[in-house]
Amino acid sequence: MAGKTFYSEVASGDNLSDEQYEKLPKRRTSWTPPLPTIILAITTGALALNTILMSLRPVNICTTESPANDYSTDWAIIQMKQVVYTSAFRYNETSDSYYREFDPTEPQYVGKPSPEIDNAWHKLLQGQYLYLPKEEAMKLDNPVPIEALQGSYLAEVEVMHSLHCLNAIRKALDPEYYAIHDQHPLLADLQAVHVGEPSSALISLVATTDVRLPEHCIEQLRQNIQCATDLTPVPLRPYGPPGHINLVGTPQTHTCRDWKAFRQWYSQKGEEWGSMNSGGT
Repeated sequence: MAGKTFYSEVASGDNLSDEQYEKLPKRRTSWTPPLPTIILAITTGALALNTILMSLRPVNICTTESPANDYSTDWAIIQMKQVVYTSAFRYNETSDSYYREFDPTEPQYVGKPSPEIDNAWHKLLQGQYLYLPKEEAMKLDNPVPIEALQGSYLAEVEVMHSLHCLNAIRKALDPEYYAIHDQHPLLADLQAVHVGEPSSALISLVATTDVRLPEHCIEQLRQNIQCATDLTPVPLRPYGPPGHINLVGTPQTHTCRDWKAFRQWYSQKGEEWGSMNSGGT
């Protein structure tokens, strides 16, 4: 009859010939993956999509995590902060001149040497070295007790070292002033290693084979900058008259550690454990 399918009875599979077996209608089967496989596939796809989206975002982070060698329990209190760098390089089209933009209400760290500038640097570097309790010192790599200080342990964080170096270079640029007014001079041999010798070369700007560049401090700052590797994109704009065009960056927002929070933490540690200033600060 039309619309009906007739099947003939066959013997058990063991008695079928190969030809009979091939003529049997095949049974269609379906397969559903187990639930864990489905969840894994969805999770993998989501992570892949998130990775692609993150790679397309601009990076403006100095650092957001504490490296393994930080003071691990204390660094958690140092909050991150959005910062736009100051002292931008500017161009005045009317006067056809360049100038440095700055906020006169904030401490000044550059300019013509003065007690005010020196005091601003002193506050930055106050208590550069921390006395460490022995249990804290033992957490560091190969700590050495200082016999001249009754076997005390001293340490500093790297940012203080770099600021100390930058300040030493700053003062070396005005040797005549600081030959008289330096409140924390370096010993002669340390001065030579930090910022070069002889200082008269900076005054006369005469290059001789005896002049040594500020090797230690320049290398310290170079490596510190490369370590941070700030990837904040900075748009460049052309300024200046034709034939003398300069590309000037526009200040951008950076994600940095909150300096004021760090400075408060460092001062508190100095009050708790003891601190001292280094030479040259």
